[in-house]
Amino acid sequence: MVRIRWKMLILLLGASLFPLAALGVFSHWAAERMGLDLAERSAQVLEEKTEASLREKARDFASQLESQQRLMAVALRLQARGVEKLLAKPPGRGGDVAWAEEFDQGRVATVTSPQYFLVDENGRRQPQPISFDRPVFYLPHGVPPGKARDDLERLGGVGAVYRQAHEAVPFVHWHYTALENGLHSAYPGHGAYPAGYDPRRRPWYVAGREARQPVGIEASVDASSHRVIFGLAMPVFRPNGAMAGVTAMDVAADQLLHPDNLEPGWAKSTHVMLVSLVEGKGAPYLRVFAQSDAGSPRQRWDLPLGEVRLEEAGMMAAFRAASAGGAESVFRLPYRGEASLWCVVPMDEQRKHFITLVVPLRKVLASAVQAREYVWSRTQWQSRVTLAAGLVVAMLAAALAFFRARSLTRPLADMADTAHAIAHGDLASRVEVGERGDEVGELGEAVNRMASSIESLLREQDEAHLEMMESLSKALEARDAYTARHSSQVARFSVRLGERLGLSPEELEILRRGAMLHDLGKIGVRDNVLNKAERLSEQEFAEMRRHAGYTNAIMRPLTRFRAFAEIAAWHHERWDGKGYPDGLKGEAIPLLARIVAIADSWDAMTGDRVYRQGMPVERALAILRREQDDGQWDPHLVREFIAMIEEDIAKQAPKGLTAASEGGEAV
Repeated sequence: MVRIRWKMLILLLGASLFPLAALGVFSHWAAERMGLDLAERSAQVLEEKTEASLREKARDFASQLESQQRLMAVALRLQARGVEKLLAKPPGRGGDVAWAEEFDQGRVATVTSPQYFLVDENGRRQPQPISFDRPVFYLPHGVPPGKARDDLERLGGVGAVYRQAHEAVPFVHWHYTALENGLHSAYPGHGAYPAGYDPRRRPWYVAGREARQPVGIEASVDASSHRVIFGLAMPVFRPNGAMAGVTAMDVAADQLLHPDNLEPGWAKSTHVMLVSLVEGKGAPYLRVFAQSDAGSPRQRWDLPLGEVRLEEAGMMAAFRAASAGGAESVFRLPYRGEASLWCVVPMDEQRKHFITLVVPLRKVLASAVQAREYVWSRTQWQSRVTLAAGLVVAMLAAALAFFRARSLTRPLADMADTAHAIAHGDLASRVEVGERGDEVGELGEAVNRMASSIESLLREQDEAHLEMMESLSKALEARDAYTARHSSQVARFSVRLGERLGLSPEELEILRRGAMLHDLGKIGVRDNVLNKAERLSEQEFAEMRRHAGYTNAIMRPLTRFRAFAEIAAWHHERWDGKGYPDGLKGEAIPLLARIVAIADSWDAMTGDRVYRQGMPVERALAILRREQDDGQWDPHLVREFIAMIEEDIAKQAPKGLTAASEGGEAV
């Protein structure tokens, strides 16, 4: 009989411990899956946000280039007309001229400017002496001065032409003209022309000589400053229609392109490159002409890279697709052995030259990786706690079985039923021990402790999930102080209205936490929209409205907190069905979401924002009374809310309930 009792007790202990072990394994698996799913969803949102930001920046680059080229084209025509007028005059001293060697020998008064510098052999910037008062003239070696004497006398006053053009386009680096006889003039005046320099062999002269209107100059290296430049050129003619030469203007690449207005988390890691698609002999390939890279002084806009090639087949195909499309393109390719997002935008009509932004994916997804690591650490901790609890229960059961084992009829059946209930999720089920002091009584107490331990573990798991949400909420508060105050106010008014409606303590706690987290999705909204001091544009308001969907996407995987997700997803729905995002109507909107909708609107009206003061409580209350049946809110709930505020006024509620302008909508 004792052996039978021992076998029955051991069997019962095994049956009692199995639910704990199974629940521990399931809890570990569920938490791990939740963390991976959350990290995956966060990574997807971050990648989409990064792609949108890159496209926006690329469009800014393209728009900036286009507007500057249009302005330069107008100014270049005026410059060409001014040069042609001077060439049409009879020879005569027209102004004070200075030669390049006079600048080099220090015989001309010069100044320095941050926009004008030389790049030495080591890539260091050296101030370049220039003159805004006098242009510089230059004759190539071997050209007899007498051959250009008449043109020199005619162009003596060309400085006024250049200054007028420079005032119209102050971002232009150099203004210059070269004639067929070799005479060259430039503004601002400067020296540092290399030995053997002949303007007639420069790319800008060749391109302008064959054009009849302003034509783009391909990226090249400036002869005097060694900086990467772009520009426009066009021919100038003599009164008899013969071509006299070419006039041009250019802009330095490092003054034009900067990876600014990007997300702070990855802006410093963004590489900006000038890439050319080279066809022909030994081609095709991609040539990196210049790039910004803070890690290397020889890889900057100030200094050309030389012949740096990108020949990977997938990269060639992507750039060809961008060339065919003619607009910005974003694709994923490795860069320096690291997975990266590439944004490419053509910078000329021929679509052979591109501005390229490259962002390492690890920088974009850093926060998602941190979230996954956090969930993994919490999962490991919970697993250890579960194992420890199981070992304690197992040791206690073994001790009970070793010292005492008797009377295993009805009490053991009760314990089996209790263990079965616990295994099916009824953690409130307990063994009725009564006054028993024998082995069966102790075993019943062990089962009860096991149930309490499981219940405690689940409660800790719930807290871990909520801590994760609160961590994201704190990250949002760090970005937007208004959202923190707003969420607290919405939670306070929501709970007060819930108490007035007679909600249970459990429902009030869900209401409070859901209201605190209802704007969590704003973490996916760009900083320049979230913290904008003026009213939002229609496009920015549409982006802000997507925050409810972001919050729902973050909370939806948490099956134990569906009520929070419902509040986040539907607190902008309207009673008449005209709200967003799903157009729910009437009681199809969950009660807690309807409560938060009223509290959210109230604080939007009575809370101060960065772009306007809040309105007095009496004025906001008048709006609620006037619009209580217009279909935005649940009529019954809004009347209860109005009564609650009227009672506060009657009791002389504390001051400070002021804010937003009339008609403002909570976002």
